[in-house]
Amino acid sequence: MFAVEVAPDRQSASIAVVGEREDGLLHGEIVAYEPGTSWVAPWIRARVVKWRPAGVAIARPDRRGVLSRTWPRRWRT
Repeated sequence: MFAVEVAPDRQSASIAVVGEREDGLLHGEIVAYEPGTSWVAPWIRARVVKWRPAGVAIARPDRRGVLSRTWPRRWRT
């Protein structure tokens, strides 16, 4: 599972990955942090195609969401 977080001012974004360990507990870590948000959708898309994660969670600080311009329409719910 990937999780995306965008700074309220949209100046940066980070992506974390979380998965289940052999002991059944979850382990997560930040795997990407970059300025801006235009890099997020291509980054996620490349890894979704390669690894087919269980899902992608996007933290939405407002009703519209800060990735609305860069996120492919078919990925939005």
